[in-house]
Amino acid sequence: MVDNGLDMGVFTSQYVRAIRSRFDPLPEYQRPPIYWLATARAHQSTRAEIEKWVAGLPQPARKRMIPNLRAPETMVQTYHELAVGSILKRLGYHVEYERPMATLAPDWYVHATARTPAFIVEVFSSGLPQAAVSRDSQTEDLLGRLRGIPSDVKLLVVLHQTGIELGTKVNKTIAGRVRRWLLNDCPAVGTQLSSHGLVFEIMARDVGRTSVEIVAHEPALLVDPRPLGGKLEKKIRRYGRPCREDGTPLAIAVVADPRTGLDLDDLAEALLGKEVVTVSLHRKSGAIIDQRATRTADGLLVKGMAELSAVLWVWRLGGEWHAAAFHNPNAVSPLPLNAFGEG
Repeated sequence: MVDNGLDMGVFTSQYVRAIRSRFDPLPEYQRPPIYWLATARAHQSTRAEIEKWVAGLPQPARKRMIPNLRAPETMVQTYHELAVGSILKRLGYHVEYERPMATLAPDWYVHATARTPAFIVEVFSSGLPQAAVSRDSQTEDLLGRLRGIPSDVKLLVVLHQTGIELGTKVNKTIAGRVRRWLLNDCPAVGTQLSSHGLVFEIMARDVGRTSVEIVAHEPALLVDPRPLGGKLEKKIRRYGRPCREDGTPLAIAVVADPRTGLDLDDLAEALLGKEVVTVSLHRKSGAIIDQRATRTADGLLVKGMAELSAVLWVWRLGGEWHAAAFHNPNAVSPLPLNAFGEG
């Protein structure tokens, strides 16, 4: 899938034809996110956004970035890098993509201004653990097979059970059993089928479709901010020494996959420690006489991490990208508190 017209843009007609040729033969549920980004009408505004950002880069940076935007494995990370770059530019900074620093090439080098020294920004995409990615992929594989059954029913699929190992073979078996149940037994509304620990229930019939409509009840999302601190620490240790040696402030921009459930409060917990409330009770009556909010001493910034100057939490809302900053009070090379527009 080679496209030599890198100066023409990212989603060229040649590239889109290649993407379609590669992934159109697959069922829709097996096509990767890059396919939908490149081809779906719903993502037209995102494609225009990316094209605008890439067009604003110097030619050498475009030639490095475009292949990464087109590759399924690196598309999300590269898109996040562009989003962070757009925020920095919006704040009035002049930035360079992957300017060499010692043996490293941070995502963005931010040139000094009258109010801030030059600094670097490394972008970190916080995604689901690989086990969760695999589980979601297999779940979507199963649901995709069920949606292909030619039956005019609305089907509830209950996925709350734990310990179920979905996979291609198991998914085929489950979908085959559900298919026979729907087409041969014509179950009434409210009828249930259990298979491999999953529950299927007819919610409605004759809903005006040519294939099954799926309503999936999935397990509640468990948000765990603890791994975020560890991954940030690895970034700091990687860039800390060269930053300390030449006095360059280091900022890390975190962009979380919405499926992780992580938000700004979770970043605060990873950096500052978990928030706990201490309650004092009256000995006799049991009435609350005092309560105070404190944090545990296990946050990343509490540990020091002096090479880190700031952490940005970056998210998209209403079609626009936003950022909020946490500054490290222990930084050896601090950034002004208004470096990211907070002041």
